[in-house]
Amino acid sequence: MQFSQLVPLVGGLLLSQGSFVAAEAGFAGSCIQNSFRLNTHGDFEAICSTRDPAYHERSNINLNLCIVHRDADILPGDNGNFMASCRLVGLRGRSIEAVCPDAMGVNVTTELDLNTVLFNSDGILACFGHYGQSLGHA
Repeated sequence: MQFSQLVPLVGGLLLSQGSFVAAEAGFAGSCIQNSFRLNTHGDFEAICSTRDPAYHERSNINLNLCIVHRDADILPGDNGNFMASCRLVGLRGRSIEAVCPDAMGVNVTTELDLNTVLFNSDGILACFGHYGQSLGHA
């Protein structure tokens, strides 16, 4: 898989560029895409709408709580701790890219659309009953 617009690691943060995302399932329809950030520890940050349309909340969640490494893939999984065996490469829009070993130990590049994993709970990112940390109103 090729990512021609993957934004490289700069100062510990991986940044994506974009605009407000139209409504759809998962978190992406209620969060501002150009607010998405991912650090090298797997903390994903976004600004998302709350029940009160006058407010948005900035929050982050550690993706190790939400993603598992199985064979050469990263998949939604409760307390998956995927970064124990995979290395994050980048963030493109709402998808992450990682390099993970397959069953033979060969490193393979894989990606996961975070919209299949995360949801917005009144401005706070969440997955599998885990709720992210509020970083305040945005």
